[in-house]
Amino acid sequence: MTPREAFFAPAQKVKANDAVGRVSAEFVTPYPPGIPVAAPGEVYNEAIVYYLEEVVAAGDSSREPRTSRSRSCGWSPQPQTE
Repeated sequence: MTPREAFFAPAQKVKANDAVGRVSAEFVTPYPPGIPVAAPGEVYNEAIVYYLEEVVAAGDSSREPRTSRSRSCGWSPQPQTE
């Protein structure tokens, strides 16, 4: 899947432990350091999910990975409620 295809494809948020093997719909860039951890079309692996969980566990809400749109596929630091 190309980055463009992933970006425009239908997407959903999932819990971190369900993200491994899924495709990212957009950039995930914790700040600091402001370096993307996942890009559109990239498949989440255990190392990516572990790093993002560590960022959230650090307790600094300014470092929590967020996306500008709610269509992110593969990563959600919080479980989704219906």
